[in-house]
Amino acid sequence: MEAAVMVPSPKPGSKAFEILQKTIYGEARGEGERGKKAVAWVIKNRVDQGKAYWGGADYEKVCRMPGQFECWNNKSDIVVTDDAVFAKIGKLIYDPETELSVYDSDDPTDSADHFHNPPIDVHNNPKTGGKPNWLPNCDFKCDIGKHRFYRTKPEYRK
Repeated sequence: MEAAVMVPSPKPGSKAFEILQKTIYGEARGEGERGKKAVAWVIKNRVDQGKAYWGGADYEKVCRMPGQFECWNNKSDIVVTDDAVFAKIGKLIYDPETELSVYDSDDPTDSADHFHNPPIDVHNNPKTGGKPNWLPNCDFKCDIGKHRFYRTKPEYRK
């Protein structure tokens, strides 16, 4: 396995924390806690790899990189319509009572750096049968909730 950058988690109240929270909300608000954690870990795994094509070693840039997280496609902001879910995601990312971050727990995705939602992808991309164009370059890791998680094959991690 290649060396990771190990970028610290964004601090509560920072713009990066808000963007991370909104990305998890946009991608996984209908998932259980494990599904939300899984999306958080995909973001961290990309940040820690520090690849320019994913936005480098920066949470905000990774989340907002064009074409990477569907919830940000053609949007400058994500409108929060369920404040209770949004608050729970904030506490999932960092719980001030325990002072623990989501990243203090084990990665439920086994180091995934990609995911997709097959039922939505079949609807949005019927010509490909819902298969993302990046799928051949990745190894399947696991299913969590409605999402399938993958890791870039070693030969493509450049």
